[in-house]
Amino acid sequence: MVQLTPEEELEKQYRDYKAQFEQWKEKNKNSVGTEAYDAYVKQFEAWERDVDQRREMIRAKAEIDAQEAQAAAQAKAKAAAEAKLKKEQEAEEERKKQQLEAETAAQAVAYAQHQQSYLAHHQSAMQLEQQMHQATVASSQEAVSIHTAESKSVDEALDPTHVAEMMKHMAQVAQMVMGDQRDSNNCVYQQAAQQATVVAQQVVPPPQLWGSDRITYDTNDPMYKRWGPRAAPPYHKPTYKPPPADYQVTPCWLYVEQMKEEKLMLAPQVNMPPPPFVPNFVQS
Repeated sequence: MVQLTPEEELEKQYRDYKAQFEQWKEKNKNSVGTEAYDAYVKQFEAWERDVDQRREMIRAKAEIDAQEAQAAAQAKAKAAAEAKLKKEQEAEEERKKQQLEAETAAQAVAYAQHQQSYLAHHQSAMQLEQQMHQATVASSQEAVSIHTAESKSVDEALDPTHVAEMMKHMAQVAQMVMGDQRDSNNCVYQQAAQQATVVAQQVVPPPQLWGSDRITYDTNDPMYKRWGPRAAPPYHKPTYKPPPADYQVTPCWLYVEQMKEEKLMLAPQVNMPPPPFVPNFVQS
């Protein structure tokens, strides 16, 4: 059995009752104008007005139901869209989270590789520095041994006994060749004296004390080859280099005269005190 809607049910009742009313009118057409006939007609007309009101109510209710159904459908669609959007956002957040975790893991691996590379480089640098230090110590020991040998030879050359024997031998030679060969004797004596003077005037390095670690810092030192005078030890004193032979120093008075000719003057000092006050004595 088909279930009718309220509007269809009302229309069916209206059609049935209207058909019955028309049949009643046809049967009672001879009673038109009577009180019973008019009362029944008025009752039917009131019923028709009630049916019209019920139609309006059913239609209004149908519209309200349709609006509510549409609103419910819209709300359902909105909820579905929000659920879909939320699901997509959660999926996007999960993807970003996985991407961030992957990037973090990659950065951790890269950092670990960098640390390993840095440690390997640092270790190789330390080994190289150790090798350079060992080479420096070996070269310094060799330089100390060479310096000790040179000092020993110079000390032997400047030994007073050795010098005295050499001078005695020179005097004997001079006495043997005296006479007719005086000029040649003078030349030989002057040469011998000059040689003795040169030997005596040779620059003797300071004595190397036992246990001293002050290594000679010169061009043979590997640190000097790499850094030059900047890496000199604190006790190192650089060799004095005199100015060139053609270098001329301008005297102060000549410098002042040249400035006067050019109409120049020295700039006053910032902290120069004012000139002294000279009182003016008035004779009474």
